[in-house]
Amino acid sequence: MQRTRLVDIILCAPDYYAVLGVSKDATPDELRRAYVQRSRQCHPDKFVPVYAPATEAFQLLSEAYNALSDGEGLQKGPGDKFDEALQRTFHEIKQDGLEGLARVLRQSVGPNTCLADAFDRLNEMMHLTREFLHEAESDLKQLHALQQMLYVTPYYNVLGRMRLYKAILQTVFNLSKRIM
Repeated sequence: MQRTRLVDIILCAPDYYAVLGVSKDATPDELRRAYVQRSRQCHPDKFVPVYAPATEAFQLLSEAYNALSDGEGLQKGPGDKFDEALQRTFHEIKQDGLEGLARVLRQSVGPNTCLADAFDRLNEMMHLTREFLHEAESDLKQLHALQQMLYVTPYYNVLGRMRLYKAILQTVFNLSKRIM
């Protein structure tokens, strides 16, 4: 549980120093120790069952260590605001879906961005799709049960198969009415 929390902290870090968990005036030896310690804790092979974000966090740790140990560091420049917004975006998308992305775009780019509006519309469509799937779940389960019954009904039982076909068609019709 603690390792998954560390992975989440690494993925949400605003800069390479935070990824490694060191201060901005850390010595090369402190950078190396922090890298080794964190990479051991969040190595993807340590997670059973598999925790997919661990691979991403491990790669980010390597990238941060390479950048900071080469002396590149995180020189504050015009691209940093975008990088920070991008990291916040990924974190908020994981938590809030596209609403988080639209919110971050509005904060970073401005309130009148057509891209944020497009994400709002896309988020609304996803919400409607989730509602439809939730409503259609019973029909889909019924359709599956009818199909299973059809598989076990003998071919010579024509009347039984016809009743099942009728029920399948009614269920498909109900689904199509929900779509319209």
